[in-house]
Amino acid sequence: MIRVSDPSFRKDQDATQKLLKPEPERLRFSKMTSVLRPPVSRADGVNSNISLLERVTKASGTPGDVPTAVRDLLLTVKDLQSSIEQWARGCTSSREVNELYIQLGMDLNTTISAFQHHQLDISEVRTVPRDLRSVLEPWMTSPEPLATLPFRMPQIRQVLSRLLKTLNAQQTRWNAISDRM
Repeated sequence: MIRVSDPSFRKDQDATQKLLKPEPERLRFSKMTSVLRPPVSRADGVNSNISLLERVTKASGTPGDVPTAVRDLLLTVKDLQSSIEQWARGCTSSREVNELYIQLGMDLNTTISAFQHHQLDISEVRTVPRDLRSVLEPWMTSPEPLATLPFRMPQIRQVLSRLLKTLNAQQTRWNAISDRM
């Protein structure tokens, strides 16, 4: 039997309390590096049991797999938009937004590499993470994020829209290449 006065019990209790404390609202977006994180839960169940490291390894194991890279990127864009809106309403943590931002950068790099494998250039979208960061970082540190949601979301959508337009523009060229394979 563990006694409340037992020092090991107090250490466990202190550790539990630290984990239960809410995280600070201030968020610094980390530069995209290889980060291990828990599995992403997606609304449609795709890749819900695959960790980020497994996704990167899996994607890098098949260079030039454009459909998979684009699908993963589009799902991340969708999840990031949803997560940002939920964060502004106080329904999710800033940590989840940051993790999806990092995942977006990694998925974007995988997609760019997949297109480059087939000599298709989409390098103009390399600035998407930086552009997104310039909108997100000041907003995530603001005291009233919900009040500025109607102003910030169009800015975020504009950055993501540029990415989607570039992917759409390459679709015809990709279809021509995939028909030859």
